[in-house]
Amino acid sequence: MMRAFWRCRKERERGANLVEFALVLPLLLLMLVGIADLGRAFTAYIRVTNAAREAARIGVKNSAVSDVIEIAAARELGLQLPEDDEALNIVIETVTGDDGRERIVVTVEYDFPLILGGLLGLPGQSITLRNQVRMPVLETE
Repeated sequence: MMRAFWRCRKERERGANLVEFALVLPLLLLMLVGIADLGRAFTAYIRVTNAAREAARIGVKNSAVSDVIEIAAARELGLQLPEDDEALNIVIETVTGDDGRERIVVTVEYDFPLILGGLLGLPGQSITLRNQVRMPVLETE
């Protein structure tokens, strides 16, 4: 009689473990996808930062040629042309500082699509990554 009791109890525990696993698995998967999204977003932000820096570096020498600057930023993001991705927005400005020196300001914005937003059908399915770089324009002789 004791054997039957322990066997029945083990079967019940095995079933309880399966139910607990079924309850916890979606939460674990949600966390895993969220962590992957965070890693992808951080990598994309680094790429946006590098694109803005590279574009400003090119713009320091060629501030009048905005097409070349935009192509440099797009290539740093892994695109051939800025028009290849509608989520990419590059703004190039030339401003004069308080000291009278001309500066180039490059702003790169990228709408980063989230995996988690698409899976859950959330309204914010992307986040905007933005970086702005200012560099003084080299004086040409």
